[in-house]
Amino acid sequence: MPPIANAIFVMSEMALIAAVLELFKQTGTQIMLVVDEYGIVQGLVTLQDILEEIVGDVPSENELEKPQAVKREDGSWLLEGMLPTDELFEIFELKNLPAEDEGSYQTLGRLVITHLGRIPTVTENFELKGLRFEVMNMDSNRVDQVLVNFIPTDKSASETPKD
Repeated sequence: MPPIANAIFVMSEMALIAAVLELFKQTGTQIMLVVDEYGIVQGLVTLQDILEEIVGDVPSENELEKPQAVKREDGSWLLEGMLPTDELFEIFELKNLPAEDEGSYQTLGRLVITHLGRIPTVTENFELKGLRFEVMNMDSNRVDQVLVNFIPTDKSASETPKD
């Protein structure tokens, strides 16, 4: 038998999570094949899969190091181009954006490209739903960072105290 065959661990698809966790602990592996009662491979499971089932999504080290949305002191937001649009909606309390219903974009970067109709350059900007979007950084053809500001309305400008 080739040496690689000894490194593959197999578990039953009917195994209880506690037993699977114990098997991961005993074997020191991070991945196992899942087989049915006939010995047919049904898939694979990782220790990460089980932990996420128990405690929810576990962010990777990269996700923890760099937040996708940072509110700045001036009230503007510096957002990663990979920020999912549902998080953008949540931050700015938006209901929907043009073409969003058709599923044409799911990240802020794609929203920018879709709205402009082309790959943008740094400093290009546009206004949408009371927000000003400005491309701050590009990674080749990928929108890397976008600065978003609220556009002041006439009402809020008139409420500003004057000296």
